[in-house]
Amino acid sequence: MKALQKRNLDLDEVGFLPYAVVETYQKLLISLKEYRRNKSAEEKKAIERNIAYYAGLLGHYVGDGSMPLHIMIHHDGWRGENPDGFATSNVHGPVEAYGDAVVNLEHLLSLIRPPKVIENLFEEVIEYLYATNGQVKEGQWNFYLN
Repeated sequence: MKALQKRNLDLDEVGFLPYAVVETYQKLLISLKEYRRNKSAEEKKAIERNIAYYAGLLGHYVGDGSMPLHIMIHHDGWRGENPDGFATSNVHGPVEAYGDAVVNLEHLLSLIRPPKVIENLFEEVIEYLYATNGQVKEGQWNFYLN
């Protein structure tokens, strides 16, 4: 964050999602490796809780990346000039609640692809976010990559 500030970037407008995904993935990986080491039953239970936590958090972040609002500065309402009259507050919660209400589980399950080996996680996450960005109104991508 200090490096971004040195570049005069507004921290409220910088996307941290790809970094959160990579960091959480690394924590999950470390926890899985730790679990495989010879540990007492009590230690394994604590590690299992960590694994469940990091797996859930990773799923949350990846899910956030599929939501166009999460990749824009307008995640909870339009900020700044608003020529199209978009909502300006209290958007995040209602949009997610609507999504939960209309999800078709059968359709969702049909979209799951087989696992693949990822060579460069950060690059893969960036590609994923750009794909999500394809659903955003032209010119509203607000995610710094450099």
